[in-house]
Amino acid sequence: MRRLSIALLLPILSAGCATTSETATPVAPQATSPSMSPDVAAPSGGLHETVARIAVTATTVEEFEFRLDDQGVLIKQAIYHDDASAVSEAVKAKAMELYPGATIVAYETEFYADAGIVHEIEVKTADGQECEVSATPDGTLRYQECELEMANVPAQISAAVKSAYPDGKLLEVETKKGPGLDLVTAEVESGGVEYYVTMNPDGTIEAVHKRVEALVEIPVATP
Repeated sequence: MRRLSIALLLPILSAGCATTSETATPVAPQATSPSMSPDVAAPSGGLHETVARIAVTATTVEEFEFRLDDQGVLIKQAIYHDDASAVSEAVKAKAMELYPGATIVAYETEFYADAGIVHEIEVKTADGQECEVSATPDGTLRYQECELEMANVPAQISAAVKSAYPDGKLLEVETKKGPGLDLVTAEVESGGVEYYVTMNPDGTIEAVHKRVEALVEIPVATP
């Protein structure tokens, strides 16, 4: 799976482009109360404590990703890392159940404003395909995401991208399927800008986010 080192995903507003079920429904941040689990409570600001902790403890952090809604509200925080201990055994078991014989390549821990902590496991399947399994900490499946070879990208997807970005270049295309979810996502470079495009399988564009590189500095103990 392709990754920028750090990225902000900013929504691009256009007619017919609305937030889909792939993303969290925007909600205003709420203060954490004692009765709320830290894994489901929306932070009052900054990184969620789980995301921040992994940023410090993981040996390798490959990428941060932040997604904003069209009001500028932070609705998703994600960290790509190598800390297996930060991902529940139930999620690992779900990945192996879905892809027997697969090799775990990487981990991603996400915080959604309306859904709490979610884990993704990136695997290389026994037949060499690159896929991801997204699940809640108890192992409940959210979706499976698999990268398509460019030669296997459906014609209607290529045509939709070409229509929206005549001079654009497809960088990556993935299918995203789960309970009540059937989407195709594409990473497109056009005019020196990278876009994350969410589509229905028929090629209808549902949402577009512009990717912006950013820098995140995390405090650690002094040497």
